[in-house]
Amino acid sequence: MCDAEIQRLLTQLNLGKYCQLFKDNNLTDDSLQHLQKDDLIHVVPVLGDRILIWNGINKLQSGSFHKLLLSENFLPENYEERNPPIENMKVVHADFLDRSFTKDCDNDINKELRELIFKLIAGILRSGKVPMSTKDEILTLIKEFTVMILGEAVCRSIIILKSNETLSEKLFKLEQIKNLAHVFSSFDSKHKLDKLLIDGNLFIPAREIVLDTDLHFPLKIGNQRQVYRPIKLQYVSIRDSIFQLLQKPGFYDILDKQQSYSGRKFSSFRDGKFFRDSNFPSQVIFINIYFDEAEVANPLGSKNGKHKLANFYYSIQDMPCHYNSSIENIILLCSLKSEDLKILSPNSVMNIIVKELLFLWETGINFNHNGKTINIKVALSQISGDNLGLHTILGFSEGFNANYPCRRCKMHKHDCQTAVTENPGVLRSIETYNQDVEFRNLSATGINFESVINSLPYHHVTKVFVFDIMHDLLEGVVPDLLNLMISLGIKNKRFNLDKLNYRIESFDYGRHFRRSKPSQIKASVLKGDTKSGQNASQNLCLLVSLPLILGDLMPHDDPVWKLFLLLREICDIILSHIITKGGLIYLDSLISEFCCSIVQIGSLRQYWSMTYEARHKVFKTTAHTQACDTFVSLPNFNRELLERGLRLPTDILLSKRAELSSPSSSITHQQLPSSQTIFLEVIRENEPLSQNSTASTSDSIKLATTSGSSFTRPVESSPSAPIHEHRFYNFGIDAVLRKNDAVKHILFQKIPAKKMVVKDDRQTIAAVLVDAIIENLGTCPSKQAMDQMAKDLVGKYPALGDPRRKHLGYQMWFMGSSDGSPASGFLEERLKNQRKKISDKKLLSTSATKCNELDLPVLNWISDDEDDDPDPEEGILEYIRQNFGTDVDSAMKNTVFQRRTVIRRLNAVNVDILDNLVVSMPRLFDTEGMITQDFDCRHPALAFVMYDRWPRVSRKILEYAEESGIDYLKKFGVMKSRYDLSCDDVTILAYCVLPFVLPSCGRRAASDNLEDQFDDGELPMVTTRGKRKAKAAGRPPKKTMSILKASDLDVYKSMFVVKPKNTHVAEILKMNTHQAPFLLALGTMADLQFDSFFIIIHKVAIPCGSKFLKAFDSLTKIFTVLPLPFPVESFNHWLFIYHGVFGKPCQSNLPPVVQALIGQIMQNI
Repeated sequence: MCDAEIQRLLTQLNLGKYCQLFKDNNLTDDSLQHLQKDDLIHVVPVLGDRILIWNGINKLQSGSFHKLLLSENFLPENYEERNPPIENMKVVHADFLDRSFTKDCDNDINKELRELIFKLIAGILRSGKVPMSTKDEILTLIKEFTVMILGEAVCRSIIILKSNETLSEKLFKLEQIKNLAHVFSSFDSKHKLDKLLIDGNLFIPAREIVLDTDLHFPLKIGNQRQVYRPIKLQYVSIRDSIFQLLQKPGFYDILDKQQSYSGRKFSSFRDGKFFRDSNFPSQVIFINIYFDEAEVANPLGSKNGKHKLANFYYSIQDMPCHYNSSIENIILLCSLKSEDLKILSPNSVMNIIVKELLFLWETGINFNHNGKTINIKVALSQISGDNLGLHTILGFSEGFNANYPCRRCKMHKHDCQTAVTENPGVLRSIETYNQDVEFRNLSATGINFESVINSLPYHHVTKVFVFDIMHDLLEGVVPDLLNLMISLGIKNKRFNLDKLNYRIESFDYGRHFRRSKPSQIKASVLKGDTKSGQNASQNLCLLVSLPLILGDLMPHDDPVWKLFLLLREICDIILSHIITKGGLIYLDSLISEFCCSIVQIGSLRQYWSMTYEARHKVFKTTAHTQACDTFVSLPNFNRELLERGLRLPTDILLSKRAELSSPSSSITHQQLPSSQTIFLEVIRENEPLSQNSTASTSDSIKLATTSGSSFTRPVESSPSAPIHEHRFYNFGIDAVLRKNDAVKHILFQKIPAKKMVVKDDRQTIAAVLVDAIIENLGTCPSKQAMDQMAKDLVGKYPALGDPRRKHLGYQMWFMGSSDGSPASGFLEERLKNQRKKISDKKLLSTSATKCNELDLPVLNWISDDEDDDPDPEEGILEYIRQNFGTDVDSAMKNTVFQRRTVIRRLNAVNVDILDNLVVSMPRLFDTEGMITQDFDCRHPALAFVMYDRWPRVSRKILEYAEESGIDYLKKFGVMKSRYDLSCDDVTILAYCVLPFVLPSCGRRAASDNLEDQFDDGELPMVTTRGKRKAKAAGRPPKKTMSILKASDLDVYKSMFVVKPKNTHVAEILKMNTHQAPFLLALGTMADLQFDSFFIIIHKVAIPCGSKFLKAFDSLTKIFTVLPLPFPVESFNHWLFIYHGVFGKPCQSNLPPVVQALIGQIMQNI
């Protein structure tokens, strides 16, 4: 800086008269850096001029000159004596060679820069989602960043231009200055930013955990089809968050881990008796979990309650209180919608948290501190929240008009109205709590359900001593007494409302209450309105300040005023961070409500909701600024976590008081062997991540499993979805062909040697590929799968195609037709032969042909891996339970036989299979197509039997009904004529008319006949309505069963129920008493138009799409997959479907009526 800077500054401010005074006082440009504001008093006596000059000097010091002085140590020695750099700076860019640095050029540059700044500000303000204060902060940061970059660029340029290098070397180095802009390369995409923060252990991504599913109507125009939606929980690992803090230098040193109960003072949790009596280890960190609901939408608008959130936070109790008083140190744990929490049991959420707390208690966290490995445990101290929130998640009565509304004692509500002291005889204990849980009577115990918190070895819900003093005092007693005192003061003419409001507005509340200044008292208070219009912080401000505001107006002997002063004294003690034994004795003489809790867990100030509720602001602000109703989604939840990760390296949590003596050493990162931290990425063999994936082994993340091993999940290299070449036929061609020696000889010896590929060679390749496609898709694959496989084969090995036809050379392997003519090609011919062999194959067992010498169209139901029962991998099954949608499709397919093992074991111990499977395998029921997939994987040759046979059987059944004189169109109220029925209509009507064609099952069935219907634990159990009679393990089967006479209508209702398409399936489940499965159709029977189909099994609905044949195929296969019993009303009809149509071998005699129908219908199929 030179002396001209002072003259330029004074000239711009129109204060040139002070130039000579600055010279006379030797105030040069260099001395401005050390100039104080008081030094200008003698030079510039006028206050207004002095303020203008001082502001100008501050701006001058924050400019580029100030940055250049900071970088001056980078300049070479004696750089001032060298040639002025401005002459050489003209060669930096070629377009500057013919450009003179004139005043007009400077004005043009300034004009362009101003236009860019205008565009920046307009872009920030255009969305209307950025406040003006945030805009100013953004511009300030941009200014600081620009000054820093320009200063560094100028410094480097001066150094380069004053060096003795050649011109070309100088130009090369000057070009490298542009690399300063590469600082943005790590932030220019969300993926790069996330990877940078994760690698630096600054960002902990949240996980979506599927807790359950719920039926709902999706918002689709013209479609009322009901589908399952996942109920998701956004969860952040406690262990990862605390581990992140332990890496910060100084954090471990400030933790107060040495306190213990002394009985002389009560401050933190460690000062309480609960800590002393529990015998916690020395190396343990205590956390307090807080639960509350937050309304993120307009509470008075139409969306009120729809987007309400249930949030869980926690804070570390061992940190000093001045740290925990900041919302920055309240850590987000998990969140879900409040309406979803009402559908679920709160234990569903608490179970996720408790499982991780159990791991942190048993295993802890290992980290290095000053070169020493320390294992530290994490334990739950208390659970805090308002009364309703605590009663909700702890399982107590949520209505405070209940007979027993208290969670700490079992006092009747009538006694609570008059009791003023604590009665130790009615306090809840572990013994009385367990008795009440077993009694299972909410009105007589006040307990709704047993909390999962009780599974912690050191905690119990009866040891939750927290009372929220913010709601109990500042939003409870305090505003009531304030309203009473104000109304009586005005009534007794001590003051009027205007005088009171004037004093409230003009009172100096000081720095502490500056942001919580009370609002004016409303006139409605005089009319008995209990709403004061103040929030908790304003009530606290009034409580503290009102004695000074109104003290001169109130007589000292006024009973209401004395009561108010007594309340203020009580609140002073309760709201204190540290309470001595003497203060507690004095409090006990005034009020006996909180003393026991303070003795047990320390000061209640550390648990109050004031700080935690301020944490909701992030969610409310984000909800108001984004145009998205579905707020609780993973990207929006990660937004708050991303802000915390960006703040950690800049706004150091412990920078003010922490000693930075602890080195930032490497920390042993133990994997969390809990089902709550399992991530799974199932990667098929030879399956690329994306079309042009370049992911390497270094770009992978090892993730924990319950077995201690780890999955490797590649980091996504592209936001686009993976593109698979075998998306139609589900296997890789190379992997299949390389397994066959004959094919390997053809591909890798004959073709490279340019030998002729003869017909036998092509048939060998076709045989291998057709066997693979039958294994994956059955004997009736789609034309798209065959066509795509032919294209991929010729694309990989062009020598196998027809070079004369160029891009149509693959059609020698498969050529479909659009005119209805049969397909042709090597693959199609081989498929036809294999299909014929499979359909003609008979079961070798002689017992399979016994059915009154009736030649049943049986198929081979014995799969190659029928006896293979692999042990289930709990980690993968837990992953499937906690995820929903396409993410679990491949995992479900890979675990078919593991889940079959679970089903067989449950069936062997004679438990209620359905109830257990709904909990352990929810995706099997709420995801469309999973039942069919399980059956097809077990019996791939039978995958499309029903699709092939039932349309033909349906026509025969309708012909049989017509010959029997059954007017099925009139019976079901169908408005179509017989000749207008489509193929889908025929399949539906045949299923509906079957109960009227086949007589109902009023019969006496022998148990030995029933046992032979299903093999390998897949025997259906005969049931009656609403009651299951299962075969007991180890008991001899009964030889007889009761006779049930069912009408044709009963049989029909046990198989098929039709409801209007707007019917909520949940209502059907609520009224259903059937244990056996049946088909529910939503639509109208008159025109045979159905919107969707569901399989109903007692209280479970399985979606089956909008096609009847698909739903019927799933219903048929579910009896084998689970297994489930045939309904007793339609037992004969299902015997016909299973043994006649489905081709299951029959090992005993069928009823004569079933044999007769099979002989009539199936002889020409």
